[in-house]
Amino acid sequence: MTMSQKSKKEFATVEEVYDKALDLLSLRDHGGQDMYEKLPLKGATMEQAGEVVERLKRADLINENRYGMAVYRGWLAKKCYGRQHLIGTLTKKLVDKSVWGEILEQFTPELEEEHAREAAELFYRKYRNKEFPDRRKLWSTAAAFMVNRGFGSSYMELVLDRLTIGVKHFRKCPKND
Repeated sequence: MTMSQKSKKEFATVEEVYDKALDLLSLRDHGGQDMYEKLPLKGATMEQAGEVVERLKRADLINENRYGMAVYRGWLAKKCYGRQHLIGTLTKKLVDKSVWGEILEQFTPELEEEHAREAAELFYRKYRNKEFPDRRKLWSTAAAFMVNRGFGSSYMELVLDRLTIGVKHFRKCPKND
């Protein structure tokens, strides 16, 4: 018997599913869709999962705003990611789209710029001892680094400024050939 076969048992009643959902909620907050997808993995039928999620919502044990803000606070603590990465995280964590506006409104351009500065500094620390054949390669690596962290092109200037200040610290990085 595999580990997944041990952990997945069929639930006989909705009450058993409800108790399992309460156990899950005791560990961390969940959104409705998140819980709806998780309960069948634990052995509930889709019907049982739907009934339990609605019951949890009525009791305010599942609250989409609260869940969305919990995901946002956890994401925000990482400090070096941009708006597109936030949107990806909200999607991945199944945050209800009805609360995205409030969350994205809280991630102001000033806060995103602060995160971009953190990302630029992280890039500098991570790559300052790496050899680049020329500055174009260095700058393209920096651009990819920022894009992968969810920053738009408007924030590239921040990383380029950091690189211009620190470029003398990069080993073997001659001017463009």
